[in-house]
Amino acid sequence: MLCYWGAQVREGFGLVKPDQVEHGNSGIRSMCPKLKVQDMSAGRSFVGFIRNGKVSVLSSDGKLKQPQLKNGRIRQIFCGGAGAVLLSDSGTVVIMDKSTVCKHLKGLDNRQVIQIACGDHHSMALTKDGQLFVWGENSHGQLGLKKDHPSSPSAQHVQSLSGIPVAQISAGGDHSFVLSLSGVVFGWGKNSAGQLGLGDTTDRYVPTVVNSLHQKKTVSISCGGEHTATLSKGGTVFTFGSGGSGQLGHNSFKDEHHPRVVAELWGSKVSHITCGRHHTLVSVASSKLIYSFGCEIQGQLGNGEVTTQSVPFPVDLPTECNDEYTIDKLIAGENHSFALFVKELESKAKSNPSNEVLTLNDGMIDRWLAGTDSWATIKKEINTVFSSAASLNGSFLKMSCDDHYQTSEEHCGLDFDLVKTSFAKLSENKSLISEVVKVVQQMLRSLNLNPTGVESLRVYLLLPELIKHLEKQQRTELTEALASKILQLDPDAHKVLEKYWAKSPDDWLKNLVKLFRKASAKLIGQITYGKMGFDFKKRLKRFLKILQMIYQVCGSANKDIPNRDFIIFEVNDLLDTLETTLKNLFWRLWLSAFTEDCQDVEKLRDCYFEIIKILVKFPSAADTVSKQRMFVFLQWQLFTPRAILLNGNMLQINRESVWMDTFAYLRQKKHKFCNPMQVKFIGENGIDGRGLSAEFFSLLSQSLLKWEKKVLEVHESSLVWFNTEGMQDNRDFYYLGVICGMALYNRHYINLDFPLALYKKLLQRSPTLNDLEELSPVEARSLKSLLEEDEEEVVDMLFLDFTVKGKKLIPNGDQIQVTKVNRQKYVDLYVDFVFNKSVKKQFKHYLRGFSKGCPLDAWSMFHPEELQKLLHGSPKYEWSELQQCASYEKCSASDELVQNFWTVFFELSEENKRKFLMFLYGTDRVPVGGFSKRPLKIFQSDCPDAEDRLPEAQTCFGRFILHKYSDINTLRDKLIHAISFLESFSFEPGDIDPEEEDWDSMESLTLSGDDDDDDDTKEQFRHGAESRPTRPQPLKLPESVRIPASHLHKDLFKPEKGSGPVPPRVRSILLPAAVSPKAASGRSVSTKTVEVLCHLDRVYVRVLKSIFSNPKSWKHLKLGTCAVNKATATHYYFLYHLTGCGLKRGEDANRITYTSTLHFKPVVTGLIVRELPFTIPIRCTYTKFHRSYQVGYLPKIAGGTVFKSLQTHAGPTITAVDASWKLLTAGKSFVIGQPVCFEAKGHSRVENKRLYLNHCFVTSSPNPNSTNKYSVVENYGCLMDSKISDLTTFYTTVSKMTVRFCVAAFLFKNMVSRPQSKRTMFMHCELEFGPETPTPSAKSCTYNAETKKWTELHGDKDVCNCCTTTCPAPPVASGKTMITSKSWDLHSGLETMESIPEFSVDGHDDFELFWELDDY
Repeated sequence: MLCYWGAQVREGFGLVKPDQVEHGNSGIRSMCPKLKVQDMSAGRSFVGFIRNGKVSVLSSDGKLKQPQLKNGRIRQIFCGGAGAVLLSDSGTVVIMDKSTVCKHLKGLDNRQVIQIACGDHHSMALTKDGQLFVWGENSHGQLGLKKDHPSSPSAQHVQSLSGIPVAQISAGGDHSFVLSLSGVVFGWGKNSAGQLGLGDTTDRYVPTVVNSLHQKKTVSISCGGEHTATLSKGGTVFTFGSGGSGQLGHNSFKDEHHPRVVAELWGSKVSHITCGRHHTLVSVASSKLIYSFGCEIQGQLGNGEVTTQSVPFPVDLPTECNDEYTIDKLIAGENHSFALFVKELESKAKSNPSNEVLTLNDGMIDRWLAGTDSWATIKKEINTVFSSAASLNGSFLKMSCDDHYQTSEEHCGLDFDLVKTSFAKLSENKSLISEVVKVVQQMLRSLNLNPTGVESLRVYLLLPELIKHLEKQQRTELTEALASKILQLDPDAHKVLEKYWAKSPDDWLKNLVKLFRKASAKLIGQITYGKMGFDFKKRLKRFLKILQMIYQVCGSANKDIPNRDFIIFEVNDLLDTLETTLKNLFWRLWLSAFTEDCQDVEKLRDCYFEIIKILVKFPSAADTVSKQRMFVFLQWQLFTPRAILLNGNMLQINRESVWMDTFAYLRQKKHKFCNPMQVKFIGENGIDGRGLSAEFFSLLSQSLLKWEKKVLEVHESSLVWFNTEGMQDNRDFYYLGVICGMALYNRHYINLDFPLALYKKLLQRSPTLNDLEELSPVEARSLKSLLEEDEEEVVDMLFLDFTVKGKKLIPNGDQIQVTKVNRQKYVDLYVDFVFNKSVKKQFKHYLRGFSKGCPLDAWSMFHPEELQKLLHGSPKYEWSELQQCASYEKCSASDELVQNFWTVFFELSEENKRKFLMFLYGTDRVPVGGFSKRPLKIFQSDCPDAEDRLPEAQTCFGRFILHKYSDINTLRDKLIHAISFLESFSFEPGDIDPEEEDWDSMESLTLSGDDDDDDDTKEQFRHGAESRPTRPQPLKLPESVRIPASHLHKDLFKPEKGSGPVPPRVRSILLPAAVSPKAASGRSVSTKTVEVLCHLDRVYVRVLKSIFSNPKSWKHLKLGTCAVNKATATHYYFLYHLTGCGLKRGEDANRITYTSTLHFKPVVTGLIVRELPFTIPIRCTYTKFHRSYQVGYLPKIAGGTVFKSLQTHAGPTITAVDASWKLLTAGKSFVIGQPVCFEAKGHSRVENKRLYLNHCFVTSSPNPNSTNKYSVVENYGCLMDSKISDLTTFYTTVSKMTVRFCVAAFLFKNMVSRPQSKRTMFMHCELEFGPETPTPSAKSCTYNAETKKWTELHGDKDVCNCCTTTCPAPPVASGKTMITSKSWDLHSGLETMESIPEFSVDGHDDFELFWELDDY
């Protein structure tokens, strides 16, 4: 049945007699022609009908005509503004003009068309393989063929949409639309009223995505004269464009430039939409209703009104339409409306797959494999599907949960599991797969390189899965063709493809890596064996570029694909071949045997070098060792042989001024950075075979860190970063970069512990929050906590703004608060500030210097982690590997001497093991690849005086010379001595490591005439390029004055008769205390509080850190006018010239003196005092006369008797003891701020029990109830004072009935002014015998400041959790005892000292003995 309404036309259209037309309400007429109407269309000139495959056209004169056609049955008719287009059952297209003359459309030969759309002056056709063709006028770009493309009477291919799997096409007045299978909408042409839905009124000349309809699940689209309507899967209708006649249905007559929902139809589940010139029709299948809105002037709305309607109203359809018929098709023409109804049974049986693009699916593959169709039919389908990117891109869509409608730049919409299983089945049939390969090869050549929509990129995801199932030769050819097409894509398409890779399954991505790695490996293998092939360099680049793209995607997306999967191991074979080729050429030149075939070898060599230059641009292609080899090969090309032979790059350096000498050398600008460097230490005869230069960079690293300009700042993580707050010059950072670049180029390590972020910046990668966590853990953890905080109020209460250290991260950042919404932006800007903005200038000059120091830019092939290892060495010390890799000369691993050596070596501390590396190789860094990459040769020497020799090292060859020592103890002593004293002392204060100063021996600091002859001592002391303070002149003292011995304490050196003791004043000279091997193995261990060393032009003072309880005490410590300028783990140091710090010079007949004071003035707050102020005179004396003694003395040792006291059992006690847990001797007192220790003891016979302290407190009188009271232990065993001082802690004991603990000694504030005799203190403790296993009621808990957690001495730390709250009381039955210790005395530790003894160093090689005379 056909219903129609609107402008007056011939009654019955000539299809039925006028009396057979039924008239209904609102001008609606209906009829049922004898010949069923299969299809119809209405345009400006015609109304056309298809009945039984034949065409009938009603023209404007009211005559029904039947055009003469030669093409058989017609399936569809489409009427436009200037004519009509007919589509036959075979898919051919016929054009009919206004006079009903028909002709074939040119440009569609052999194309099967499945859809047609007509506008006013243009038409569109969609083919079975998904290609779109257009013809007609192009005045507004409605053909989509670019702006200047002329109108065309023949069909033109819209290439920009060639990869889009089109579901529907539609044409309006002068605009066009396409809908893809994934619901993506493209529009182009006239846009004067916003009918393209792009938010403006600008015409478009090429297909453009309507982003406003993105992911709206659009299933249908229709175009009117100047408006457009779309239908979503759920039945929602959007309209946009011209609204002057109300045709948009928004209860308005305004134009809409964006798609807008027709609110009146919300919830109606619309099933069909169609647009006329100025009106719109929609139908709802469930209710069998048709709604109309828009222009009603000629009754085209069908509801009896004669005015325009801006909201949808139902059409007054005949009642029979609702009973047995259902709506099959709606047609809205110029001023007409039509509804074609079919019986419900016919509707259910109706299906029309012929108007859909052919796509590949699992059922089609099964049909091919089953062989039910002829081979010709199968080949035709294969050709249709695999020759069209559009058909492939519409295949294997993930239909579940409408996932394919989510297609975007982030989501490809493919069902990867279905792709894998389908292609795996297809590969089982060789005939099928062979035919597919032929077609795909042709299809790849025609791929559009500038696709309009993201759906066009699916083919690049499908083909790798297909290619992996092919034979080797086919696989290589298609892989190369695919790589070529991927690389030719425009940048935007590249980015989208990379996003698809990032979101694809790991196994699929691994297959992609494997595909291109195998292709690369095959090509490199051919090149290695001289089979270059055609255009091999370009082909290799393609594969490597794709691999690099995938590698970068995996890195940014954190894919679980290891770097090893990308490595082309055949590169090693290529490098081996190159090495052999170079050796071959070298020997031929050496033997003057250069023949004609050498030219071929040279060409081969040049070819290999070209391949290496290609490989270095792709960091993922080779492993670290191969990259290092390539780096070396490329260096050879830069070397100048003449300069190398002439030692043109010889750095002559003083060990004592290594940095300043290097700085001066580089400023001369005579160094040839392309050539290898060599180092010679002035005054030494060593030849640099890489050992000296390795040591040079190690020394240089130390000097840089101690340089007073402080270009580098050491962070809490012990890593270094550029100093942003100093007054450094740009060239300071430039030369720092030069040094680092030189180290890399010369393959040495620089011991500057930079974070990974630096190497990322060098390689133009962005540091992340994780990099900040490496450099500054506390800072980064705070930012992570900010990001993880769930409560918005908590974030707001942090009161953060967009500033860092007073610097604005964004304009007006100090006025913008950090919230939960913008916190990620804040963190990103914070990280960027730390690593980029704050060091922009410093890094710029560092990079410039680095590139200068390493002129071979091939270093960019390394990954950040690799570059870090190459410059800083491996952070892992696998000491057992060193032993495994050792080789032996004149000895074997089983020899006793060798076994003794390894026994001693593994006994060494970690620091001494690294010192051994420094001793042996000149550097303590581990090479990349471990110790196996560096030789260790142990050579046994048979020299007769082995006991008098130290072990030796030949650093250039990694050769360790071990003398045949008599026993393991001798070997230990000699080895420790050798590795401990391998470094010379530096005379530059800026380069001084105070811990390396020999504070017990001045052998290396004796005054001699040689110092005056050193040119460096006559120059200005060099602190930096700009700051050069005057260096103090050496003291001019007589070298020697002979004085009779009788004038100098002659009586002291006369042997006494009998067996009397050695005179005290010479005892330390004649009988020096033996130095234990342990003490000799490392730095001097001193317990002296304050020590002074007087040099030729400087004074060094060090103060024991442990006398201070506050880590910031150094701020209140001064030497004259100077502050602490060095600090180590154990001491504070003052390292200054004699002319500074207010030192006063004095002189008399025998000596020259420099005097000052060391003073400490802490700030006192709170109840107790743990630090007292002090002032100590400091004096350096230089004698004008050098004296020596020759004495002899033979002492005798008298025997004695040792008594051991008997102990008796007693009740619980608590006793103040010394650090060795021994009872205090008479007159012994404690120093404020130092630990005072206590030992509590209980009954030794109590079984299955352990002694605990419930509560302890200190008073200034024996009365536990006195006013001055300070709690130490609370909450049943929580050592609360340990939260205040790290000296306060429990100590383990063997006996369960003994508790030991120490407390940082203190005074009550009102006791500070008391005399020494009145400073007595008492400890009171409540003891309890509790269970052996600690509980919350019986425990010994100490607070760990580093971990910020409580730890239990004997058991589980969890019993200490209550220390922060309230711990449960012990059972009533447990025994408790309150005891009080005897008193102990306190003093400041410095208050009785009048001065610091000091000695002249002149002429005393045994100066260390004098330091032991007094306790400082």
